[in-house]
Amino acid sequence: MKNSKILKGYLIISGLLLAYFGAAILLIPIELKASFDIIIPNDMNVLNDMRAFSMLTLMIGLFTVFASFKKQFTYSATLIVSVQFLALGCGRLVSVVIDGMPVEGNIIGMCNELFLGVVGLILFFIYKNKTTINH
Repeated sequence: MKNSKILKGYLIISGLLLAYFGAAILLIPIELKASFDIIIPNDMNVLNDMRAFSMLTLMIGLFTVFASFKKQFTYSATLIVSVQFLALGCGRLVSVVIDGMPVEGNIIGMCNELFLGVVGLILFFIYKNKTTINH
């Protein structure tokens, strides 16, 4: 897969966003969600689920940043991070349909996730068959 500056920038930005939110939810889930007007109960089962998912998000974010500097991982990282963002955005969209409108922060998150997922897929299809390296 060709390493373009645009693709590299997308992977770095996407990876840092996922790593940041993954780490924040892992370490301070109640406080982070409260900053978006979301009240999370201090329930060990809810927190356990949140921390488990946030670790996945953190690891995908770190892998994506790492992969932006290693061309042999660019293909996988672009596909994985795009699917991650699309899954998050689509999950939020399904929730809007089933549960109703959430707080503004979740709507903004959904729009950003869908945008980054679509951009990632476009970049994936543009660069997937190109084999030259452009540093």
